[in-house]
Amino acid sequence: MDTSDTGPEEQTYTGVPLKNIIEEAGLLLEEGKIVVVRGIDGYTVALSSEEVLDEENVYLAYEINGKPLKSKSQGGSGPYQVIVRKDQFSQRWCKFVVEVEVR
Repeated sequence: MDTSDTGPEEQTYTGVPLKNIIEEAGLLLEEGKIVVVRGIDGYTVALSSEEVLDEENVYLAYEINGKPLKSKSQGGSGPYQVIVRKDQFSQRWCKFVVEVEVR
């Protein structure tokens, strides 16, 4: 993880590719669609279907370093967090995920 105010820091997240969750829900994720992810704090991220379909890029994480992501009230970033691996400064990572919409 590398943010705008910190240097690179090694973290191990456990999760599943977001595309798998979308497909399991029976939604068709085709070229030109937009995936909107919302957090409980109002933060919203828009991802192209191409980004989500890209292998090893967008994940819905539920653990960090082998431990469940804590809720916002517990000082964590969960219980779910979207991780965009190809986002160099983690600006489009979304904490506290409560909704995923395919448009």
